[in-house]
Amino acid sequence: MIGASIFALCLWLRFEPGIGEYLEKLRATDFYIGIYVLIVASIIIMIVAFIGCVSALQESSLALLVVSTVIKSVLSSTRYCKTLIRMLSLLRTI
Repeated sequence: MIGASIFALCLWLRFEPGIGEYLEKLRATDFYIGIYVLIVASIIIMIVAFIGCVSALQESSLALLVVSTVIKSVLSSTRYCKTLIRMLSLLRTI
């Protein structure tokens, strides 16, 4: 449900004409890059959630192991992404 909600919100923000005019006034056209990243992330969330639900319904231990491994790897990679973002923000201040 969260993936679908994020996906719907991002599509609305991308295709709403009023948002585009507002961003042009603010000169914040890089906003759309974040929208695209969130769209891709929400699609990945929906796919992993769907595969997890199907594997739980089928009681497939192998499929549940694959889904849990994917979720675990994504969660561990976010820690490294946060560190990378902090390093990049420090480099921008220099």
